[in-house]
Amino acid sequence: MTKRLYRERPADTEFWGAIEELERDDEGAEVVLDQTLFYPESGGQPCDLGSLGGVAVLSVREREDGAIVHRVAADPKLKKWYPGRELEGTIDGVRRRDHMQQHSGQHLLSAILARHGLETLSFHLGSEVCAIDVPCEALAADLLRAVEEEANDAIRACHPVKVSTHRGEGVTPLGLRKEPPPELFDSPEGLRIVQIGPDDAPLDLDPCCGTHVTNTGELGALFLLGSERGRKGTARLSFVVGRRAVVAVRERLDALRATGEVLSVGPSDAPARARKLLATVKELTSERKRARARLAELEARACVGEAANGTVLAKLLDEHDPDFAATFARACAKERPGVAVAVVHRGERATLCLARAPGPGPHLGDVLREVLAGFSAKGGGSPAFARGAVGDPGRAEELLATARAALADGADPPAAT
Repeated sequence: MTKRLYRERPADTEFWGAIEELERDDEGAEVVLDQTLFYPESGGQPCDLGSLGGVAVLSVREREDGAIVHRVAADPKLKKWYPGRELEGTIDGVRRRDHMQQHSGQHLLSAILARHGLETLSFHLGSEVCAIDVPCEALAADLLRAVEEEANDAIRACHPVKVSTHRGEGVTPLGLRKEPPPELFDSPEGLRIVQIGPDDAPLDLDPCCGTHVTNTGELGALFLLGSERGRKGTARLSFVVGRRAVVAVRERLDALRATGEVLSVGPSDAPARARKLLATVKELTSERKRARARLAELEARACVGEAANGTVLAKLLDEHDPDFAATFARACAKERPGVAVAVVHRGERATLCLARAPGPGPHLGDVLREVLAGFSAKGGGSPAFARGAVGDPGRAEELLATARAALADGADPPAAT
């Protein structure tokens, strides 16, 4: 079993270790040392990265037998490696410190959430954002604010964070936030417990094998990014700690300042101005929608008046969108018996709309599917209205002609112009 130096010296970045196992391959090698400072991926915390003997360490994992395996990159130096040789190891100190801050921050956050009746179900330490899942469908804004304030109060209090190992004591007397299986107390390494706060009034006691800071003040700050609905009655709470928190706040402040400049107001006034503009946009959008519907109705009446008698009225619309075509077709169907066909070509598609008055007549959903089958396209609808699209606007006229032919009753009536 590899000796885990990271448990005793989490703040160190350099060490020496002797090769116990070495397996080379075309992509590099896998190396087991007698001792290592590299933390293997475990418990939601990513592994350390760095170098061994001047060769890049790409990943670190723990085998079932307790050996820690270092995957190193292909390098000519590997030819001089052999069992028993001492290698100097260097870990990425910035990455290690970041992981320590995020992981210790998670312990603190989980302890505070537990005080509010929310158990931590799982933890994910990502490269940019961390997240924990809790058993509720939604987290209220006032709860999140209270939790964030309590966490940062604890950080400013500079509570000690210490690690202890327990063997054979049993679970209950320790008062752990999350009780592990009792057999872990009898394992060769014992049960490793991370404590936040003084012995007489700890804020948190939790089993953990990860690397941690020695004082909550080292966390700097904890910032909650927000929450979202998770799976099966859970909510996911995203957060960042330390330098990540500073970066996150700075990015949001920069975005708020930039928004204020665009709106010609100060950052604090930007949300109110944005809400006002959004309300205006919604109002104008509704007015535009009503105006376009009225225009479609007027164009439909004009086409109905100009079209020759027949059961099919077909129209190729330019400079309009699919919604306009749908409104136009429905308006035509109200003004005359038979079926109205409208095709609009805009962007990357040609859209076909079919409409008729309710009552006896062809099932337009079936007609549409028949028409689109020849274009390798799909669509659908009801007996009185159907809509579909072809991914080639250049085939708009062909689409219109095909629809007219499918609906023609006897003589093919001329298209409305």
